Amino acid sequence: VLVGDTGTGKSGLALVLTGKPWEPTESTHGRHVWTFDSHETILPTGQHETRETLLWDLAGQPDYRLIHQLYLNEVIVALVVFDASSPIEAFAGVRHWGRALHQAYRLQSNATLALKKFLVAARCDRSGLQVSRERIDGILKKFDFDGFFETSAREGWQIPELITAIREGIDWEALPKVNVLF
Repeated sequence: VLVGDTGTGKSGLALVLTGKPWEPTESTHGRHVWTFDSHETILPTGQHETRETLLWDLAGQPDYRLIHQLYLNEVIVALVVFDASSPIEAFAGVRHWGRALHQAYRLQSNATLALKKFLVAARCDRSGLQVSRERIDGILKKFDFDGFFETSAREGWQIPELITAIREGIDWEALPKVNVLF
């Protein structure tokens, strides 16, 4: 899931994370669901398993926050995105979503599913990272993030590394299975 305040660059980031070329985007309203990855693997039993990863791009306007929080218990990997060019209150949305993810995970019925959370500075090509590394480290520690990425969807900065972190953050063996018989 991609969460963060409106205008942070989540939709542009979603485009490039799903293999599409970057282009300017409008603010998302509601939720946009992208196919991040889909592949088939053969299990040790010889069975074939299709593994699909969906990327939810959640609107960042305050009116949507309560609705979006209802779905956070289904999240395995969360990208909490903030606009790196905003030095004044860059972490307002990060604090909100950090608490919301913590609450959803705490209330999750299946506590064996580990939640991976990554802090993502978006739009770093605009004016670089305008918040201190000390402030970032404090946020990483406070909300128990698993990593930090300074990205530019337009320039492709740290996009391959973020894609790898998302893929490695999914524990396929712990996820529930759906068997389809033909």
